[in-house]
Amino acid sequence: MNRPAYQVEQEAKENDCEVKSVETSHEYAVREAIRQMLNRLDDASLSSEELASAASYSPFHFDRIFRSVTGIPPRLFLSALRFQWSKKLLLKSKSTATEVGQTVGYSSFGTFSSNFSRFIGLSPQQFRAFIEDRMLGLQELQQIQLKTKINTRTSVEGRVEVPGNLEGMICVGLFPKPIPMGKPIGCTIVFSSGDYAIPNVPDGIYYVLAIAFSWDDPIDEYLHPQNSLRGKASGKIVVENGKMIGNSNVSLRSPRFYDPPILISFPILIQNFIEDKID
Repeated sequence: MNRPAYQVEQEAKENDCEVKSVETSHEYAVREAIRQMLNRLDDASLSSEELASAASYSPFHFDRIFRSVTGIPPRLFLSALRFQWSKKLLLKSKSTATEVGQTVGYSSFGTFSSNFSRFIGLSPQQFRAFIEDRMLGLQELQQIQLKTKINTRTSVEGRVEVPGNLEGMICVGLFPKPIPMGKPIGCTIVFSSGDYAIPNVPDGIYYVLAIAFSWDDPIDEYLHPQNSLRGKASGKIVVENGKMIGNSNVSLRSPRFYDPPILISFPILIQNFIEDKID
């Protein structure tokens, strides 16, 4: 299988919605590091030291700069890019899960499968089977929209703001890391700017992230979000004894080149939301 790194890089360029005419030196360094990652997604030997050297920084300073721009360390960003690609390969190619793992730089299928499950929330085989067997259920979701109410008995409440008039939905989730990966600790779906509520959240430290989809978005956008508005609450929130400390409000914006890939499987979250509302 030929590595479509050029295609992946072109896709990132085409969806770079907020390229500024003037970048800071830190933003430029991070942009170039991400381009290096995109060109070497199948290269298991690519190290943070190489990325730092290419950006003309020491590994220590490069790590700090990368985190300040993207919100996560470079190794986690690189892994997220690889699993974003592996999702596409599982859906768009006839390659086995083992072959997909090898293509994205994993010599051990067991390691690939366990890491895929950690990032995506399902094993590679489960992910492929679920997407092949299920529809998104958007018609059911639009019916639920008409009767969804905020549950006031909840651990986390906040507001989400989306620019303009949205004809679609906003997924809001709680994650243990500042990147939407794996299964969220809790999540909900709302259908316009306003209040949201996530019930039954256990004590812990979390990050609130949200993304908006239009009813007219193609299925691929739900599977691999590229153009959707997204955002996260500033800083982290702490849930202790059922009470929340921190800012849980989210303002959505256009995607940026530096945004970490969104890896969670929205069709699965949508299906779970529908089943919960029906029950």
